[in-house]
Amino acid sequence: MLAVEYGEDIIVVDCGVQFPNEDMPGVDLIIPDISYLLERSERVRAILITHGHEDHIGALPFVLSQLDVPVFAPRLAQGLISVKLKERRATRGKTVEVIEPGIKYEFGENLRATWFRVCHS
Repeated sequence: MLAVEYGEDIIVVDCGVQFPNEDMPGVDLIIPDISYLLERSERVRAILITHGHEDHIGALPFVLSQLDVPVFAPRLAQGLISVKLKERRATRGKTVEVIEPGIKYEFGENLRATWFRVCHS
């Protein structure tokens, strides 16, 4: 998870989990600490997903239960995210906007992003 902050705007890039080491028995997933984002929730404009691997989307059900922001993702990642949110019963009012590669998206007054195609799911 990466938070990009400029002026009064914050975007989050990816929202994944980490997997425990073998010296962490009983731990299934490591979820990011979002306290910084919660303290500034009114400034968080969106979560931008690069692709659908667990280390990029796995924490979304947990984060979206505390942070009400739009999520933008490529089509394949959007499908994987939708399944994940349903599995965790975290779909209430949560939608994922499918992005189009090459289109510039604006988030607040200060931040913009353009996705592009890569050979990575």
